Amino acid sequence: MRGDVYFHKGDYSKAVDDYTRGFAKKPNIEALSRRAEAYEKLGEHEKALADYKAVLKNAPRHKGAVQGSARLNQQSN
Repeated sequence: MRGDVYFHKGDYSKAVDDYTRGFAKKPNIEALSRRAEAYEKLGEHEKALADYKAVLKNAPRHKGAVQGSARLNQQSN
């Protein structure tokens, strides 16, 4: 995904846009998980948590989503 290139360059807004477009074309858990990570980097924690929860609904043991949602839940407490 091109979003991965943007993510690794630190251009998280473009990464979110690309992951969103990719997900719209072909919904998949990895696009949501990666978008959640980009949202988290942007400080958009509510959007990140929503994506992590959507991932966990379909893949309850997804390591990145489990860790990300735990991290965000811990920050909000």
